Amino acid sequence: IMASFDDVEKASQAVAQIIARIATPVAFAHQQNIVHRDLKPQNVLVRRTQSDLNSVNFKITDFGIGGLIRTEELKQIQTSSVSAGETLSKGTFTPIYSSRQQQQGASPDKRDDVFALGVIWYQLLINDLTKEAPSGGGWKVRLRANGVTDEMLALLEGCIESDLEDRIPDAQILVERLTKIISTRPVEATIAQPVIAPPVQLPTTSLEWAEILERHPDPMVVTDAAVRDRMTATKLPWKIRDNASGIVMLLVPPGEFRMGSPVNETDREKDETQHRVTISKAFYLSQSEIPQEVWQKVMGANPSFFRGSQNPVEQISWDDCQAFCGATGLRLPSEAEWEYACRAGTTTPFSFGATITPQQVNYSGNNSDASAAKGLFRAKTVVCGILPANPFGFRDMHGNVWEWCQDGYCELASTTQEALETKMGAYILRGGGWGDDLDGCRSSIRLSYARGDQFNVLGCPVARSAV
Repeated sequence: IMASFDDVEKASQAVAQIIARIATPVAFAHQQNIVHRDLKPQNVLVRRTQSDLNSVNFKITDFGIGGLIRTEELKQIQTSSVSAGETLSKGTFTPIYSSRQQQQGASPDKRDDVFALGVIWYQLLINDLTKEAPSGGGWKVRLRANGVTDEMLALLEGCIESDLEDRIPDAQILVERLTKIISTRPVEATIAQPVIAPPVQLPTTSLEWAEILERHPDPMVVTDAAVRDRMTATKLPWKIRDNASGIVMLLVPPGEFRMGSPVNETDREKDETQHRVTISKAFYLSQSEIPQEVWQKVMGANPSFFRGSQNPVEQISWDDCQAFCGATGLRLPSEAEWEYACRAGTTTPFSFGATITPQQVNYSGNNSDASAAKGLFRAKTVVCGILPANPFGFRDMHGNVWEWCQDGYCELASTTQEALETKMGAYILRGGGWGDDLDGCRSSIRLSYARGDQFNVLGCPVARSAV
């Protein structure tokens, strides 16, 4: 495969297509709670169709045999001396394709198969079916130099993680991630796209209050490899769903940033003094503003002016937010947490760059005749999450509705992750709203209202500490 392409990136894309095709029947088996446990090239049958010699079908053989092996048999095998490329005995595993947990006699796990798929993927990329799963960091440097993209490397690393909890949960998730990569980088090849198995619910494995949706950050969303590494280093899942409210939340890793705006930023306010803030603890933040449907479910009423079940709830006060948080076990983010998540590593006025457009943000720029001509006229809120994500994966942090924070207003914002107590009887809102001009939606813009104020531009996100 690798030798049949002049372009190395196209070659790596073709390999990704093959792995997706191989992983698809494994994903279907995983939905039936069947674990193969002996995936290897010898168990993948390659067959050309009669109608098109360039078209290839892949079939998996010996399904489920590996999952039947007894623990006593495993212990006996571990003490024997057998070639790495040889199946050890009926129903056993092949060492170079087996995870550490499998070799130690652990119960069958879907992530055993994911590990084996990762090893096969790595072997195809390096043209060597005798190599075992790589370790260290040098292998990523070499593959990157050979045209393998950062999103592929992140996904491959998620397959061959040594710790079970850090590995991609099952083949279904692997196929979905691979398909995203393939669909955004089309390859001129005759290998058909994979058929996606129906979605499967992932069990909660580490956070009692949440359901894990995706353990590893999606490289198509969090495109910076260094940021993904920081997220992975926390050993916490990237995307979760809060059990009490149903709100989808994303992980925010620890880090440092410069809060506020530089003195030369256009339209900056005097209370945007720049200062360095350390976010010392990872936390979770809602992927977007709270939608009306969730608020109605928890609070039993919907105070919003612009009605829509998936539009952000508005006309809510700081006190209303505290009542919602009390009912769900969540909290408002501190102002420092909010700006850190909004900036997502950027230093420009907006997390999308030096300026924004109606296609990126719902603000007063959508209320003009020019926007109406393009079908972008709004003059109201829009559905939560419908607009593009920032580099951390968060949506609607610029525009749509202003977002309450936990902090009371002080002219100098907090210098730590913790919220400030109020000194002036007003509380902080961030991010701008549907009726604001460009300058009113900047990452550093600050607004304050009394704790009981309710307007159709006031909404909120929610947060929760990771531990």
